[in-house]
Amino acid sequence: MTIRHDLEFVSIPRMVLASAERFGAAEAIVDLDAGLRCSFADVAARMIESVRAGVAFGIEPGDRVVFVEQTDGSFTLRVRRGTLADLRGLLAGKVEPASDKQIKDWINEARSRGFSSGTKKHGR
Repeated sequence: MTIRHDLEFVSIPRMVLASAERFGAAEAIVDLDAGLRCSFADVAARMIESVRAGVAFGIEPGDRVVFVEQTDGSFTLRVRRGTLADLRGLLAGKVEPASDKQIKDWINEARSRGFSSGTKKHGR
């Protein structure tokens, strides 16, 4: 019989906390190239710090958080709330649709910044 841990823990934070309680100082992550070793307790502590930081930045339950790599190798955090349908009615007055030329210009601008088909080009 297959054990469904997703049903047991319901969320990743619950799973991390349960693992820290159960395994404590045992190694959870080992990256020999980076010289990194983290115990289950370390992972849980870092998760709690991340959650506190998210709350401080205004992230709320139900928000989707995305880490986006910038061209310089750094990352930015973006919070996504809702969908485009939720934006209906927010723009005042009549909004003209973008012309084909405007759309092509936007695509070319994005490509010039290193993006292709919605993802960053490989090979930097």
